[in-house]
Amino acid sequence: MVLHAVGCSFSRLTLRRGRGRQEGFSLVELMVVVALLAIFAGVALPGFRYLIESSRVQSASSTLYRLLQASRADAVNTRQTLTLCPSSGNLQWVVVRASTCGSITTAVVSQRLELPSSLSVSSSISNLSFKPDGSAAAADLGISSSGTSKAFSIKVAASGYISLQGASGQ
Repeated sequence: MVLHAVGCSFSRLTLRRGRGRQEGFSLVELMVVVALLAIFAGVALPGFRYLIESSRVQSASSTLYRLLQASRADAVNTRQTLTLCPSSGNLQWVVVRASTCGSITTAVVSQRLELPSSLSVSSSISNLSFKPDGSAAAADLGISSSGTSKAFSIKVAASGYISLQGASGQ
């Protein structure tokens, strides 16, 4: 390389490449960069999986909470009893316009919710009915995942008040 002074000041120097030299990356340099990227991705991947699963638990909890609130409001507005019927390990919820989950037909179903299969949902009751005055049987629902420590709890009071609480991993 040849250094040449630019202008009158010697403090600003520029580099000029000689003739015949090629610029760019060598194969070894490129392989080192690819290897470093692979190492960084391997380190970051478990963290991303945990983040995605935590987000999935939070989203499912929020969705189930909103379904319970909407069902209670619908029961009060229509002056009909609405029942939430869980199935498939509490991962599928169907809202029916009836006081029991006996025979679910499309005529009585008002809403459906399917939660991701990676979650586990525990319930203290087999079904949840909201009466026309907004009251319900007291219930506790827990939403968690084996892939994360984040869990949420939904509590339904006998008055029909519904609360969503972060149980752990917050």
